[in-house]
Amino acid sequence: MPSLSRPGLWTGTVTCAALAALWLLAHPYLGIAHDARLYAVQALSRRYPGFFTGDLFLMQGAQEEFTLFSRLWAPLIGTVSIGSLALGLVVVAHGIWLWGAVRLLRQLAGGRSERLLALAGVFVLPAAYGAFDVFSYGEGFLTPRIFAEALVLHAFAFSLRGRVRLALAGIFVSALLQPLIAIPAAVIAGIRLCWNNRRWLWAGAALAAAVVALTVLRVEPFGRLLITLDPEWLAIAQQRCPFTFPSLWGLGDWYRVALQFVLLTAAAALGKAARPFLLAVLAAGSAMLAISLVVSAFYLNALIIQLQIWRVLWVVAILANASTGYLTAFLWRESRNRTVLICLMANSWLWIRFPEVALPMLLLFSGLLAFDRKNPKCALHPAISIAVFAITGITVATGVALVIGQLRNRSIHAMSGVLGRADFGLIVFPVGLAIFLFWRSNHKWKMPVLAVAAGMVFMVSLVTWDRRSPWRQWVESSAPQAAPFSAVLAKNAQVFWVEGFAETWLVLRHPSYFSYEQGAGVLFTRANAFEFRRRFRSLLPLSRNLFRFLPMTEGFTRPPDVTLAALGTVCENASGLDAIISSTKVPGVSAIVWRPPVVRTVTRWTDHGWVEESEPELYLYPCSAVRSVVPFTSRGNR
Repeated sequence: MPSLSRPGLWTGTVTCAALAALWLLAHPYLGIAHDARLYAVQALSRRYPGFFTGDLFLMQGAQEEFTLFSRLWAPLIGTVSIGSLALGLVVVAHGIWLWGAVRLLRQLAGGRSERLLALAGVFVLPAAYGAFDVFSYGEGFLTPRIFAEALVLHAFAFSLRGRVRLALAGIFVSALLQPLIAIPAAVIAGIRLCWNNRRWLWAGAALAAAVVALTVLRVEPFGRLLITLDPEWLAIAQQRCPFTFPSLWGLGDWYRVALQFVLLTAAAALGKAARPFLLAVLAAGSAMLAISLVVSAFYLNALIIQLQIWRVLWVVAILANASTGYLTAFLWRESRNRTVLICLMANSWLWIRFPEVALPMLLLFSGLLAFDRKNPKCALHPAISIAVFAITGITVATGVALVIGQLRNRSIHAMSGVLGRADFGLIVFPVGLAIFLFWRSNHKWKMPVLAVAAGMVFMVSLVTWDRRSPWRQWVESSAPQAAPFSAVLAKNAQVFWVEGFAETWLVLRHPSYFSYEQGAGVLFTRANAFEFRRRFRSLLPLSRNLFRFLPMTEGFTRPPDVTLAALGTVCENASGLDAIISSTKVPGVSAIVWRPPVVRTVTRWTDHGWVEESEPELYLYPCSAVRSVVPFTSRGNR
């Protein structure tokens, strides 16, 4: 049995615990949240046929025909609660994902230090890609994206080892789960294959000819290459899904893209072993992003917009984060100006939320890195070093202030942030710097101390990985037979749950009449887009948080509270709506009261800002009852 006194064992313990803690802290489990709710209702509709007829999201197929994911896990629902099932599948997906990342970086990064720092970069740096932080790699909720990403990482590792068939098989299976993730990977793999063997160009030509033929024959989805988004459809899609149109991205979004491409370019220039693969990624990323930008701004082709080929940035994001770690190790070993360059690179990341501040540092880093490689024995001017160290001092002070503030006001949950949050990097940076300086010291007990500290942080991260609230845990563990309001709601009754829609699916087992999230299909189906807008407009009098931040609410600054008149207006004009659930007790109309076993806490916007409020009771208002007590003339014809 190896002795704990061996330095290699201490180093391995610290490394594994630290990397695991970083991943758990930066990629927490969020439950059935974000797009996981949409994939959950697809699986539920298969598991319980007929329960969700008329649901807004499930209309027009909800893009389910393009993925096998709901078909694969729907039969498992009912064996355990859907919450436990989702949690278990996410654990499996993360394990496959991390294994794939390790395998890929072992092929790309040379030495042990480069591999470890590259992994740390992938784990801790912002995982978001695209615009508005909508998507991130390694997501902490159950969607086919996490499995598709994991398969692509393994496919890339196989391709770098020359095992082309296994690589193509991995990409193919990934496409069956989530084609929007697999298509960029297929393009990257195709570029590498054609570069290594020109005979693959014939396969590419055959594929292009097949696409043309399918387009002419109008075989779905290729027939959409002949369709453009008309102005009305485009307006709805841009308002609901602005992140799918690169022409609508902001300065901060484009700065992140520029940062990632700069880091990838630098890593390709300095790393000989990884250069062919990184150049393929750069070529595919540049081309697909440029095409997506031009189409979203001018041509507006339906299929190209729907394919969202800008999602090649998920691969770019992973490799750019890994390149940060690789460049850190390389510069530390090779560069005379290593401290200045590493500090500039770190600040380019840490101030990513403030592109006006970060962009000059990124430009300075690019210029100084080029100068350093051309003049490896030349030291930078002292004034440059002083300025960079001063900026780094401000960054460290900001990170320390965040640590103190989070510990004082909240808990370890707040310190880890959510996917891609920039302040997580600001917190980790000073802590990591202190650990690095201690590791570089000659203290006798440094490795045992670091191992114990890493183990404690790992245990804390493991305990706090599940970020679901008590309400969310109860919702995900509820059974259909325990559904409230079942005595008064007819089968397939459409319900609008104010400030909560996943509960309609997971607790009530009924179709949801409307939510912002259910508009995910507006980009793919014109009829769905117009139905989404119609339902949205019919509900405007009712909910102040219906659309908190979208331009669809032009001229509509603050919707009224849930009142009798608002209920009457909505029930009169919202065709197909059967009932409304709210935490507000409305006098003058009978309501069915339900006191959940777990008190729900929601965040609402008030005159004093965002505040948290409890909902000990919920009230169901059948539209038939509302219409009987509210004369139509008092509601107004909206």
